[in-house]
Amino acid sequence: MRIAFIGERGSYAEAAAARMFANEDIATLPMRDYRAAFDALAKGEVDYTVVPLENSYSGPNTPLFDHLRERRCFIARESRITEIYNLAGRSGAKLSDIRRIHAHPVPLALCQDFLERLEGVEIVTRFDSVSAFTQLQKAAKHEATVCSDYAASIYGLHIIQRGIQSEAESVTRFVAIGRELEMPPADADDPRTMILFELKHVAGALLSVLEVMKKYNISVHQMGARPNRVNKFEYMIAVEFPGRANDKAVAAALKELKTRTTYLQLLGSYDKVEMGTSSGRFKAFRPGR
Repeated sequence: MRIAFIGERGSYAEAAAARMFANEDIATLPMRDYRAAFDALAKGEVDYTVVPLENSYSGPNTPLFDHLRERRCFIARESRITEIYNLAGRSGAKLSDIRRIHAHPVPLALCQDFLERLEGVEIVTRFDSVSAFTQLQKAAKHEATVCSDYAASIYGLHIIQRGIQSEAESVTRFVAIGRELEMPPADADDPRTMILFELKHVAGALLSVLEVMKKYNISVHQMGARPNRVNKFEYMIAVEFPGRANDKAVAAALKELKTRTTYLQLLGSYDKVEMGTSSGRFKAFRPGR
């Protein structure tokens, strides 16, 4: 099984992929950006692609919904990873030596508070983290980067200061995206479903959707809006709630929601995969069966 992930070797996305498919024989493939990852999925070059859904510090990964809408693929699994970031550089380097830090924009954003307190240090955004890590192996002691413990170990970097992220326990929800709709098993602890929809510009349109959720006793765990990229200042809304798409109440709610929205897309039903959870429990599900 081939699993694509967004980022570089040693990233938390790769760690999430390894966790979600721990009981499978997998090969992980790093992808530079979302388009490359979703192209690989659409062409059948990979079986799943792993991407961040949201972070407890920086919030939801809203651009992901553009790709989910365009490609019509499905969220199949979820795993939550506590992200710990370190300042790392050459062996023997100290914090007082550092004058330039190269890193990907995502860890830079998550470590913003620490980095802003550094005086006389230049921050350089690098989208090619592997190149930055490799160069640091032979760079001067005043060069450093921001990375995980795993990345530091595989690239032979010295950790100068550990745990520099702004939030003590920054947690990211990663999801595996597949080509087919899957259903969590009957004994899943916390199955969830996510949908994407659009509404008419009339008073009470959103209330009408929430009335359906209330009617079928479905609580809303999360709701967020994103420009639909079709018409200016028109939005699509993503909603996450407990249950599976083939549960009786959820299926009835989805059927009724089609009559109250101008666009409705099922993004998937999924369960959290933690350490030791068997990913083999997940079975393919096709609508109509």
